[in-house]
Amino acid sequence: MRACPVCGNSTNQTDLWNMSNIARCSVCGLGYVKRLPTLEELAAIYAADYWNGRKAYTDYLADKVGTQLHFKHRIASLRQFSSGGKLFEAGCAYGFFLELAQAYWTVKGVDFSEAAIAYARDTLHLPVEQGDFESNPPEPNIYDVVAMWDTIEHLYDPALAISKSVEALHSGGYLALTTADLDALLPRIQKTSWRMIIPAHLHYFSRQSITYLLEAHDLKVVHFSHVSYYRSVRQMAQIITWNKPDSRWRRQLQNQIERLPFMGSYIPLNLYDIMFVVAQKL
Repeated sequence: MRACPVCGNSTNQTDLWNMSNIARCSVCGLGYVKRLPTLEELAAIYAADYWNGRKAYTDYLADKVGTQLHFKHRIASLRQFSSGGKLFEAGCAYGFFLELAQAYWTVKGVDFSEAAIAYARDTLHLPVEQGDFESNPPEPNIYDVVAMWDTIEHLYDPALAISKSVEALHSGGYLALTTADLDALLPRIQKTSWRMIIPAHLHYFSRQSITYLLEAHDLKVVHFSHVSYYRSVRQMAQIITWNKPDSRWRRQLQNQIERLPFMGSYIPLNLYDIMFVVAQKL
């Protein structure tokens, strides 16, 4: 078993919810996979069907409206700390956040997914690069904001990613991130059936472990909350039928659902298991 990638503890771990592949550190509280996937395995995870299937999203492109609704809220929150300058997004996906953020900051981004980067670069004409963040960090000491939306849990080395983020920020700059909260009520109830337990997630943070990691890199937490995500009624209905066996009954149900007049409506959904954290470089 590998040592905890946040605090380095190698002697005091337990299996998370009796899962043989995920450990939990009893020192800082981080949950993490015992064996990291290879680059080939990661490439398979983040193939095109990651964004349009059952791996993580039903149809990421089709839900752009909802995704940008919650990004507008992130931007409003960020502007309380930084009203302009330069912003870098690690894990920029299809560029939906950067497309909005460029109205306030000079933006740049990186993502591991070739399909996502191709869309952000060729369709949205954003300054983005394909690669993993740890190996493709931004330029040092020039950024006002580094953003990681639902990203740090995917990274091979979260401590290195935070270190690279701090290097990119000028003194007084801000790191903003969202990630799942392992200590929230919902995962404590659902455990192994929690929707965040997927192959793409390599690390599972709590308020304790994310604070530990940030403070270890000379960052001061200045904001903490649990945030809403906008989901279409269609998306929520699709998620409900995800785990149902393929059958005539399921196909009929999906067809009936698609005919409902309000399927395109978006609803803010807060399950209080996603943390929004802003930390300032000291």
